[in-house]
Amino acid sequence: HILSIDEENLRCIIEPGITFDNLCQHLLPLGLLPLVIPEFKNITVGGAIQGLGVESSSFKYGLFEDSVISVDVVVGNGEIIQATSSSSSDLFFAMFGSYGTMGVLVKVEIQLMRAMPNLKITCGNVFQKY
Repeated sequence: HILSIDEENLRCIIEPGITFDNLCQHLLPLGLLPLVIPEFKNITVGGAIQGLGVESSSFKYGLFEDSVISVDVVVGNGEIIQATSSSSSDLFFAMFGSYGTMGVLVKVEIQLMRAMPNLKITCGNVFQKY
């Protein structure tokens, strides 16, 4: 589920089980998108974090993990820790690619961008004769 969307500050708080397809379907009508979207529509936000969704990246924004602002994690003793790059930073950075070994991911805050009405894609000649 999407827990909240801050259209002014371009952020949203979501549950980790939401797929990027579902997330984008809710954000696009508001003119918003995540900074990086994996090419497989059924990848979940939590999967992209804990499974280190490196199959997609952005020249401008980096990997999806670079758009994560905070994670809420239930650790082994049952405590819920909100981790950011500056608070509980060891846990925050350890979550990426951890495959669930650091705790149970229960909430994520990510940075968004405004969706453009048009997109122009150009490709160079990838297949050249040698």
